[in-house]
Amino acid sequence: NESRNEVIRMGTEPGVGDNLQLLGTATHEPKGFISGDVTYDDSLFQMAQTYIDRGIAKNPNRLDMHFGRLYSLREAGQLEEHVDGILNIIGLHQQNTSGWRWSNNEVIPDPETMFKGSIQDYNHALFNLEREPYSEGIEKISRKMMELYPGDVENYSNIGVCRLIDKQYQEALAMFQKASEINPKDAIVLSNIAFAHTQLGHKKEAIEYYNKVIKAGDGDMAEFARKQIES
Repeated sequence: NESRNEVIRMGTEPGVGDNLQLLGTATHEPKGFISGDVTYDDSLFQMAQTYIDRGIAKNPNRLDMHFGRLYSLREAGQLEEHVDGILNIIGLHQQNTSGWRWSNNEVIPDPETMFKGSIQDYNHALFNLEREPYSEGIEKISRKMMELYPGDVENYSNIGVCRLIDKQYQEALAMFQKASEINPKDAIVLSNIAFAHTQLGHKKEAIEYYNKVIKAGDGDMAEFARKQIES
């Protein structure tokens, strides 16, 4: 916390996140922007990392300490280190599926479900970064998780979405089709397959899969699929 500093920035280009526009008095057109930003004192931040590393060395099964370190790295913008840390913890999980503990050294009752859900939460956070998704990191994490859980849809789906972001629609389609083979009724995967077909100009296939979304999805997804078919 001591290493974290909130600052106000002013410039002619908008900053990341929410901005206050400064308008010209005559034209009322934007002349500048005021935005908030966060910086970190590197020496203090590194001191925090040193102490958490010492703590983890003494208590390697404390998953809350591992996750706290990962969170701090992402918040400080150290994304490569953040992803490397996630890959390392996945490797540890391969050797330690039942021994994880949480704060107060309490045993985690369902470590498998908790672990998989947490890793997917980290992927969601990397998709939703304010500047842009960190696709490279998401793909590394998802492929590592695929080695442990080849039957989990979300890992294939994550990589498919990364390919959509890169506009590599054929590769995206291939990943979504693998996910659909695992769970043919996953409405989000079906919708992404339809979208990829749309981008590739495959109208017949896109309509086919949007019709599947109508059957498999909730009310909002069904309505979305109907509008896509109409368009």
